[in-house]
Amino acid sequence: MGTTRRRNGARASAAAILILLLVGGRSSAIAQVTTSDASSAPKQVTPVGVSGSLSNCLALRGNGSESTLMTILSAAYAWNGSLSTFTRLGSVYNASSGMPSATDLANPAVGMSIHFDVTDHLSLAAQSGLTLPIGSGGGTSPSPSALRAWMNSIDWDTIFAVNHVDVFNGVRATYTLEPFSLQFESTLHELLRVRGQDSDPVGAVATITGTTLTLSYAVLPRLSLSTALSETRVWNTPTYVANDPDSRVDYFFSAGASTSLKLGATDVSPGIVYTRALDPPLSQQGFQVAELDLGFSL
Repeated sequence: MGTTRRRNGARASAAAILILLLVGGRSSAIAQVTTSDASSAPKQVTPVGVSGSLSNCLALRGNGSESTLMTILSAAYAWNGSLSTFTRLGSVYNASSGMPSATDLANPAVGMSIHFDVTDHLSLAAQSGLTLPIGSGGGTSPSPSALRAWMNSIDWDTIFAVNHVDVFNGVRATYTLEPFSLQFESTLHELLRVRGQDSDPVGAVATITGTTLTLSYAVLPRLSLSTALSETRVWNTPTYVANDPDSRVDYFFSAGASTSLKLGATDVSPGIVYTRALDPPLSQQGFQVAELDLGFSL
C-alpha cells in the first residue's frame, strides 16, 4: 500500500501533544515504502465519482550529493460509498555526484479498495492490488545511472521496484474525535522478481510490511497538522538484507500540514510533508524527503 500509498501552531500545548505522540507518516517498501506508506489509493473516497492526488517527493541523501525526484499520480473511481478501484503511475529523476542523471518510469499499480463506517467515529478500509513489471530502467543490463535511480526510489515506494511484481494487501482503521483523528494502516507487500536476475540487487522474493500510525489535528475546519511514525520490516532474507542486516527494519518520522479548498464542483487539497529516517543505514546517509501533494475529488 504499496501504494497504495497518506495522511494550531500557535497553541503550544496542542503542538506538544503532536510531537510526543509521533504518529506515522509515509515510508517506502524496501529500505523504507511510500510509504508510505507507501502503495495505496487516495484515502478520501467520494460517495460516487473520481478522486486522486499528485505527489512530488524530493529525497536527499549523502549530504546533498544524491537527489531523487519522484512524481506519483494516483487516481480512484468510487463505484458507490464502499467500493472503489484505483491506479498509480510514477516517474523518477535521479542526480548523483559523479554519475549521469537518469529519468525512468515506475511500474504502474492497479487495485481495489473497500471502505465502511463502523460508528460515527470509527471507519475501516482494506485494499488489494499489484504492480505491472513494465517500468523502465530494469532488466538484465540496466545502465549504472538507471540502476541508481530506481534503487534510490524503492527506499520510498514499491512501484519503483521495476524488476518485481508487487502483490499487496492492506488494512486501515481511522478513529476521529474532533479535532483529532488517529489512523493506523499496514500493508503486506510480496515482491516477486520476474526479470533482471543477473543485475537485480534486491532478491528473488521480498516479503515486506509497511506500517504507519498518524495523528492529525484540525487547527481550523480547512487546515490540519499531522505527525507520524512509520516502520518498514522485511520478514524474509532477500539479497540486500543478507548483505546489510541493518536494512531489515527502518523507522521514519513525518510531520506535515494540509488544507482543503472548494473550486467550483472540485475539492482541492494541497499539502506538504517532511520525512526523515530515524535509524541506520538510511539515517547515516542523511535520508530525508520533502513531499508536496495536491489531492482532488469531483
